[in-house]
Amino acid sequence: MRHYKTDKMVSLSETLKRPEFVSMLDDLRRRRDELKATATKKVYGDYRHLNDRNLEENNWVHRHKSKYTLKEVPYCGLCVYGRVTRKDDDGYTYSSRCTRCEITRQRFEKLNRLQLPPDAFGMHFGAYEYDSAELRHRIRSLVSWISYGNEEQPKSPSVYIWGQPGNGKTSLLYCLAKEAIFSDLRVKYITHQKLVEQRYASIRGEASNPLDNWLDNIDLLLFDELGGIGGSAHKSSWLTSFNADLYGSLYERWESGDLSIVTTTNLTPRQFIQSIDNNQAVISRFDAMFNEPLRMIGRDRRRTKDLKHWYVDK
Repeated sequence: MRHYKTDKMVSLSETLKRPEFVSMLDDLRRRRDELKATATKKVYGDYRHLNDRNLEENNWVHRHKSKYTLKEVPYCGLCVYGRVTRKDDDGYTYSSRCTRCEITRQRFEKLNRLQLPPDAFGMHFGAYEYDSAELRHRIRSLVSWISYGNEEQPKSPSVYIWGQPGNGKTSLLYCLAKEAIFSDLRVKYITHQKLVEQRYASIRGEASNPLDNWLDNIDLLLFDELGGIGGSAHKSSWLTSFNADLYGSLYERWESGDLSIVTTTNLTPRQFIQSIDNNQAVISRFDAMFNEPLRMIGRDRRRTKDLKHWYVDK
């Protein structure tokens, strides 16, 4: 059957020539050109600039958390789940961690696992105030070992730090923790009181003995509040026995040359010796590990005014 064109039947080309369709097509072309002009090139992530001294200023730390917690580092977009592959001249394929994102991600995860208290916020050696030349010398020597190592040194450097409460001893441990993590050392931070609590839990059958393998795969131990706050970790014969085992395990790992220890305490050396009942074996081990105790003499940094209202200032 032959079809004949009528007045109501017009071709598509004729329809598109109508003014309303021409205007609509012009609008579509204009919108297309605008989208092309404003389209941005895909941006790939690069987190190699992040280090222990710029985490806070770059807003990578969660605020208002019960622990010092870093945010998660996303993949950069150029790797496959943090891995990159390369071929050598012989055609062999190698896989390695992505330097743009994965190395930083793993450092963040290690720092989070330390479970530092929230007051570690803003603590790093770029802002830390040394209170003596001796403190600066001893700590910088330790930081040099953390960053570069020293094959000529048979034992890892260790420091016993004592002084009045609030003068920056624990803050120093936070700085060391961050420095060591970003130097890819294996770090453990713990307080003496926390170890005692874990031991109590093990006796109740709620956990294993905290001294079982507690120093395995650790390069740097940051041991805070030796003797407990105010020496409270030496109040019974049971605790005295536990502490003797604890100090023995520290010495064994240090003696092997695989462990560096930095410990802080509010006790004077004399008070510490008294707290361990003048145990000569412990004293000998501590002398071998730490040599001369390092005293911090700075002011109480937590204290902003006198405490007359607490009846402790004259």
